[in-house]
Amino acid sequence: MLVILVVLTCMSLLLRKVFNKSLMTSRFLRDADLSFDGFIKAIGLMTIGVLSLNLIAYANTYHQEPLEVRLEHQVDDLDSSIYQDGIYIGSAQGFNGMVTVQVIVENNAMTSIEVLEHSDDPPWFDRAQTVIDDMIGSQGTDVDVVSGATYSSNGIINAVIDALD
Repeated sequence: MLVILVVLTCMSLLLRKVFNKSLMTSRFLRDADLSFDGFIKAIGLMTIGVLSLNLIAYANTYHQEPLEVRLEHQVDDLDSSIYQDGIYIGSAQGFNGMVTVQVIVENNAMTSIEVLEHSDDPPWFDRAQTVIDDMIGSQGTDVDVVSGATYSSNGIINAVIDALD
């Protein structure tokens, strides 16, 4: 969109030079040039309006997080020494709804975390799922959330906490 604005600005400047040098011979043409300026200003305002609407649409379509992300406090990390072997199910709030996970514990260690259900947008939820490997690797839930998918990351982490609590 920025390219379009630059091209329109360059075209405006070029056309102004052409009109100013070749058509300023009569009062009528000078008045036409003034209306040309008005036309260019109107085009510029319409372009800015279209760019603004496109930026708003882009922000709403491609960004899950608001510009200012309110970080929620996570439940304290679980003590891995208290994991009991078994299969556990837990749920927590994600971005668009509840996230449900299944956690498998073998030999007092988390060996598998599987997302059973979620309603978050796939591009961001897929990115957020990297916290699963982090939790299994660290054998805990005190892991970093994924930037740009904070709510989905917290949904997965808090669902695991719910399952093991």
